Amino acid sequence: DHIGEYDLLKQGYGADKVFAFFLKVRPDASLFRNQNRRMCTVCVRQYLYQADCALAQCPFCAAPLRSRSDDKPEVIRERLREFERETFPVIEGIRARGGIVHEINGELLPYQVFSEITTWLS
Repeated sequence: DHIGEYDLLKQGYGADKVFAFFLKVRPDASLFRNQNRRMCTVCVRQYLYQADCALAQCPFCAAPLRSRSDDKPEVIRERLREFERETFPVIEGIRARGGIVHEINGELLPYQVFSEITTWLS
């Protein structure tokens, strides 16, 4: 029970030191991002979609990039449904217990998301 684990963390560290980040991303944005990300066939690095830069090979090792086999629309939609069933209730459970949940716009560029998170941590 993840909510029970949250209570244990609160008890051990104090309620003000235990919090969660919730990266909000619309389902259609998640579907688009996952369908368009690429993975290196050699070093396995992953690259997010960028409208201004269509990569065909890995910038690190120069190997060809490919789509991930699990980034098919039906698989992505199932992962989103699983998030709604399994993960979102944990976030709501933390909130219901008076816990701190920082909502971050997960549709921003990665460095902007990172900046938002580090702002909350400082």
